[in-house]
Amino acid sequence: SPDIPNPIGAFGIITFMLTPGRWLDTGGFWDGFFNPTYAPSLLLRTGIAMLMAAVFMVFVALRSPTDDRPRLVRSLGLWLVVGSLVSYAGYRWWEAALPEVVRDLFVGASPTIVALGSTRHVLLWSLTAALVVGLLALVAFPRLMRGAFGVALAVIVMASSFLFFAGYERVREGARKPFLIHQYRFSNGLLVDRIGSINETGLAAHSGWVDLAGDDPDELGRRVFQAQCASCHTIDGYLGITTYLPEDPDMIFGVLAVLWDMGFTYAEAGPGQPVDLASLDYPYMPPFVGSDTELEALAMYLASLASAPQPAEGKGGA
Repeated sequence: SPDIPNPIGAFGIITFMLTPGRWLDTGGFWDGFFNPTYAPSLLLRTGIAMLMAAVFMVFVALRSPTDDRPRLVRSLGLWLVVGSLVSYAGYRWWEAALPEVVRDLFVGASPTIVALGSTRHVLLWSLTAALVVGLLALVAFPRLMRGAFGVALAVIVMASSFLFFAGYERVREGARKPFLIHQYRFSNGLLVDRIGSINETGLAAHSGWVDLAGDDPDELGRRVFQAQCASCHTIDGYLGITTYLPEDPDMIFGVLAVLWDMGFTYAEAGPGQPVDLASLDYPYMPPFVGSDTELEALAMYLASLASAPQPAEGKGGA
């Protein structure tokens, strides 16, 4: 029923976006649903569910009668230990099932996206902390779980578990950059197989929104920004584009030219073919597509934003 949440189905959708697998060749529903990271994610999230249930119930157990508390705490500790081990096994399996070009974004001594590599270290150490503290405090010495000291230990276990879960979600989302559906559709909606035709005929020929700009170069630049950049960047709010812009229009044009060249790399590979993201100057961004006129209009629009007076701190808009 569409009215009843289906977590098993959600795994198929979420994992498909990162690892569409054979769907890229066949277009088959089940090929997309049971994609390479479906089973690893199912195991991982099963472990996370066990882990989360255990850490929540520890606080309930702390309010139980004194004679029953050690038995209840130890039982929850066993669930926590099993959940931690299942989560770890699922996470390692999930990593191993990723395409190499995706793993390189956050795994190894020199990850392509350093912030994701740091997040990976944090999530693994957080899970280790939850396991060790849970094993000692809940399983080995459950009588420690009393009073303020017991609450403090429960908070440590809970915070470590949450940090592991949050870290994994950040890595999972970040590893999909710059795609919405990996190797098929970029985060701004651009299809890999449309890059060549859009570059040849211009973005306005494919977007009624951009075409409405007419002959006004300022309006054209604004509409190209909305079409290609606004899915990730606001003006001066979250990921505000003005934070990253140099004031020199030639430098802005140079960056856009690099993004435009990236499109040829993706187009030559074609949909479904892996591209070595580490070899790109901006591996976390979609390429620019469009005509020379549209590129120049976008560059001038961004230059006008860079030179405009910035709003007072704390008053930035979206």
